[in-house]
Amino acid sequence: MKRKTFAAILMVCLSAAAALSGCGNRETEEKKTETGAEEDKTQESEEEKQMVIGYNSYGDTSDFSKRLSEGFIERAEAAGMKVLKADTGGDPTKAIKNVDSFIQQGADLIFDCSWVVSACEAVADKCQEQGIPCIITDIYVENESAYYMGIDNNEVGLTTGTAAGKWITENWGGELDYVLIAFNESFGEGVRPRVGSVAEGLSQEGIEISEDRIVWVDPQSSDASVACKQLGTDFLTAHPEEKHILMVGANDEMAQGFLSAVETSGRTSDCILVSNDLTTMGISSLYNDNIWLGSTAFFPENYGAALVPMIEDLLSGKEVPKEVYTEINFVDRNNISQYYENPDK
Repeated sequence: MKRKTFAAILMVCLSAAAALSGCGNRETEEKKTETGAEEDKTQESEEEKQMVIGYNSYGDTSDFSKRLSEGFIERAEAAGMKVLKADTGGDPTKAIKNVDSFIQQGADLIFDCSWVVSACEAVADKCQEQGIPCIITDIYVENESAYYMGIDNNEVGLTTGTAAGKWITENWGGELDYVLIAFNESFGEGVRPRVGSVAEGLSQEGIEISEDRIVWVDPQSSDASVACKQLGTDFLTAHPEEKHILMVGANDEMAQGFLSAVETSGRTSDCILVSNDLTTMGISSLYNDNIWLGSTAFFPENYGAALVPMIEDLLSGKEVPKEVYTEINFVDRNNISQYYENPDK
């Protein structure tokens, strides 16, 4: 009898232990499931936090644009951002189609480098309608919600003019007959000081030039170099007696056209040339003997250094200035090697 009772008690204990063990296993499995779900949520949360940037590039056919793209994308991806890139070529229709595509792909912000005011304004308006932050590079737009990132155009003009003024004082005794300026009106009025302030820079060096001696020409062409060669040739033909002419290109492509005009016309002793942006053609010219005095460099490869923190602050809700300026410096034969190697070697 005692043996039966003991056996019964033993069976009850074993059953209870098994039940407890089963509960423990179920609890462990439930905890594993909960932990896995939490890890999945954390992973999803981290993926959701990735900043997605829609980037309207002008296109890699432009040396300046290519250098900007490479520098920006490298820095953006290093910061954990996803960059969606498409080219516009300055075409407003392409620019808007790109933005629509970027938005469909989940872009949090649009960075536009179309460099034609009509395209940039169309992008800014589109982003404002969609409630998406927009940063425009080197072109000003009439849109209160858009941000500007790039060079200070007025400071560029002053820098270029000051450098030219110093050379004119030292080499021409301060004499200046004409200033010929190439500027594409499609850049917009906000960009005009990039060359318009050159006269003020000259004045700071004691060289005064009257408005009637400042001639503006507009290349109005996709090939500004070819257009400026013709415009420069026409000007030199119309002014055969002038011996002190300063030529100013809004960018190196325009300056290259002026350089060709002067050399073809045999007027190298009568002219000096300055420019802005400093692309490969400008760098190459500064490593050669010609009338190209120098260019105010924009260093597009470094734009990302200012742009990436700006994007991070905007998307994290921090207050950001409406205009963020990048570094510039006048580069000539004396300091070109400090910045760039000779591209022809």
